[in-house]
Amino acid sequence: MFEMAKNRLDMFQQKYPMKGLASWWTWWEKRKSHVFRAFKPSLNAPRANLAESGHSSWKNSGLIHLDLLDAARQDVAENLQLRANLRGYEQGTFSGGKGPSQRVISKRNYAEQEKRAQAFSNELHEYMMSGEDKPQTKSCETFVDEKASHRHDPPRRSSAINKQSDTSTKSTAKQVKRPCPLRKTRSKSFIRVLDIAKKMKSLTIKSEIIVNEHEHHFILAAASGVTYEIEINNSPNCTCKYCNDRDVCSHITWLLLNHFKVLEDDSLLHQRGYTSHELEGIFGKTKKQRSPCQEESPRSNSKGHPSTVCKWVITKHLLNTRPKCPTCHAEITKDDLKITCDARWTPPHKNKEGQSFTVPRTFHYCLKWECVSGNPPRDSSITEPPRVFHVDSTATFSPDEWRVVTFLDFPLSFH
Repeated sequence: MFEMAKNRLDMFQQKYPMKGLASWWTWWEKRKSHVFRAFKPSLNAPRANLAESGHSSWKNSGLIHLDLLDAARQDVAENLQLRANLRGYEQGTFSGGKGPSQRVISKRNYAEQEKRAQAFSNELHEYMMSGEDKPQTKSCETFVDEKASHRHDPPRRSSAINKQSDTSTKSTAKQVKRPCPLRKTRSKSFIRVLDIAKKMKSLTIKSEIIVNEHEHHFILAAASGVTYEIEINNSPNCTCKYCNDRDVCSHITWLLLNHFKVLEDDSLLHQRGYTSHELEGIFGKTKKQRSPCQEESPRSNSKGHPSTVCKWVITKHLLNTRPKCPTCHAEITKDDLKITCDARWTPPHKNKEGQSFTVPRTFHYCLKWECVSGNPPRDSSITEPPRVFHVDSTATFSPDEWRVVTFLDFPLSFH
């Protein structure tokens, strides 16, 4: 391969003569054993690229971006210096660095050999004086103290208090064991997933199965009819193609944000695995929302103030205003069918006494079950989807609109 490339370069040089190419090729061909493993000598091979070692010293000395004349001068000067160093190596006067010279190393080796020769002669003298037929080989006996602290095992604790503390720390270590490394920062991919999850308004929870206190299974349904099976456990999983061992998908993030009410800036959102303690905290939020005391008592808003029962009515929008649906944020224009909910809402500010208060408010929804059964508006008295829809008796519906209302899969009341 090398000879073929060489012949092609010679033919190129003969056909297109270039100044300096022949000398450049001759220079590198002489040093091919320094740069190509195929030409590396089997004995006394150089440990480094001798040609590049000179150029690297130019960079260390500050000589970079040289023109051709200065580079040639520097190369000649280093060659002369190298020849002087080699002569110093031969004479033993140049050490080549800060370490010992060859003369010092040879002197040390000679002194070590002299000590070994004296030890061998003493051993031979002992054998001749003992009169034994066969010499006895010396065995190297070692002694290790049992009380020495060289062992890797930690010292044992004798007190019962220390034993109890050890068992408690082991139990807590098992509880805080995390299946995946703790992520302290959010990656760019998760930020993109979070933005997608916040824009997903058509997802609804079709079913929920509580396996145990540390595992819940869900089935999410999209408006297009596609369903996703999600498992919330130590290692959350989803049946969509975007969920993998490294990143969570937008469906899991949507479930944590909307169903379990995990805050957007909470570090639990971007974790790939959870401890048992973290899962108990996540599932505990839904238990508080579904407590029997809260279902039997009058409904209350997120601030804890009692409110009246919400009333859901199917009617027609007759005003020139354009309210937005709290779930899908679609505008409702004039003469559109809609669902209104008379509830109470807690403003973000407080009264003169520094306490939160509620005011009556009407929420306007699209005529879709996905919007009504979605997440309730923040700081409102709406806590669950409606059980029955009242039809507005004062509104005038056209035959087509009556057909739409009656064909809805909603529990209707005409009182």
